[in-house]
Amino acid sequence: MISARTGLLMVASAAALAGCATGRLEAQWSDPQAGNQPLAGAKVLVVCQAAEQTIVRICQDQLAAQLRLIGVTPVMSEALTTKADGDKFAAARELGAKAVMLANLSPTTTFNSSSGPSFGIGMGSGGYHSGVGFGMTVPIGGYSQTSSVTSYGSDTTLTLVAGSKLVWSGKASTNSLDVSEQVASLARVSVEAAHKAGAL
Repeated sequence: MISARTGLLMVASAAALAGCATGRLEAQWSDPQAGNQPLAGAKVLVVCQAAEQTIVRICQDQLAAQLRLIGVTPVMSEALTTKADGDKFAAARELGAKAVMLANLSPTTTFNSSSGPSFGIGMGSGGYHSGVGFGMTVPIGGYSQTSSVTSYGSDTTLTLVAGSKLVWSGKASTNSLDVSEQVASLARVSVEAAHKAGAL
């Protein structure tokens, strides 16, 4: 039998793992000349596209936060936030941005997560020994009921306003029970990759 203390530690560890999203860069491309056009200190227009407006706004906030960490000034257009098919380069020029970072987020997989505890009572005997056992197992995710979880992926591009020149693109994926954490992880992985490639 698992002790009560051990059981609580297992539950806490499982909950921590369930809430941790690890982003992964699956592929990227960069212009060999990208490193010659640094954007440190420059303005970059951040645009996100997704089916849900909530995902769009979380994505833009997270990309903006990651860009600030590397010394780039993010700017956003409310018109593009609510209408994805607007003229991004016209908006960038109006805001004084040198480049446009565009992230397309889409669901990659949807799976059912059953996170309710299960209980079991067992009885057994053998020789001179007999006993009754009571057990509880808690799957990763805590105590919520079975629910549908969507895993998101991103396809992100960085394009210079001058000449509409694409300098970097990257595809990333992640997995977590928390969609907000997924989006944050995708933003972090994408910006870090573009920065290491010399495009930012």
